[in-house]
Amino acid sequence: MRRPDRSTSRRTRRIATALYAASPGGQVHLRDRRTGQTTQMGDVTTDPSALAISADRSWIAFPVQRMRARTIQMYSVQWGSLRVQCPGNFCDQPALSTTGGYHAFVSHASPTNSGQRVLVDGEQGGQALVADLSHGEASRPSISGDGDLVAYQNGLTKDVHLWNRATGTAAGPLEGPGKDATLVQLSDDGRNGRLRIRCRHVRP
Repeated sequence: MRRPDRSTSRRTRRIATALYAASPGGQVHLRDRRTGQTTQMGDVTTDPSALAISADRSWIAFPVQRMRARTIQMYSVQWGSLRVQCPGNFCDQPALSTTGGYHAFVSHASPTNSGQRVLVDGEQGGQALVADLSHGEASRPSISGDGDLVAYQNGLTKDVHLWNRATGTAAGPLEGPGKDATLVQLSDDGRNGRLRIRCRHVRP
C-alpha cells in the first residue's frame, strides 16, 4: 500500500486522507485528531492528491469518476451528505474557502479535450469564470478564505495570476517578468501567495 495522500485543515484538527492499494484511486477518510475518530467517505476518489478541506474543517472536496465523466463531490462533516458541485463533464483540482462556501476548480470540456479553465462557485449558487486561456492550460487554483480572490497557474507561460471577484479581472504574473513559478497556496486573506520560485514568497 502506498503512503496516503492527505489534505490538512489550517488548524490541523482534522486531516483528510485517501488510502489506496493496487487499484486506481483511493477511499477517502477523515480523521479527527482530537477525538481519534476516523470517518470513511462514501466514494473513491480518482485523484488522491487532489483532496481539499476547508479551513474550518466543515467540508471536504475530491474528484470522483462517474462513467465517462469526472465530477467533484463535497462532503459535509456535520451532515455527512455528498453533493456534486461540477455540472460539467470533467472537473478536478478543487480548492475551498474557509467555510467551504466558495470553491474553485478546473473544468475540462471532456476527458479527451485538453483545453481547461478555472471556475469558482459561490454561496448563492452563482458561478464565475476565473480563467479561460486561449491555450487551455489554466490550472492549480487556490482560493482565499473569503472566496474573493483566486490564484491560478498559467501552464503554458509558467506564470501565476490572481483573479479578483470584485473586478472580475486577473493581475499578474505575481512572480514578475521573465521568471517561472509554480503556485503552491494562496493565504487566507489573499495578501500572500506561496510560490515555488527560488524559495521566495511573493506578495501580490
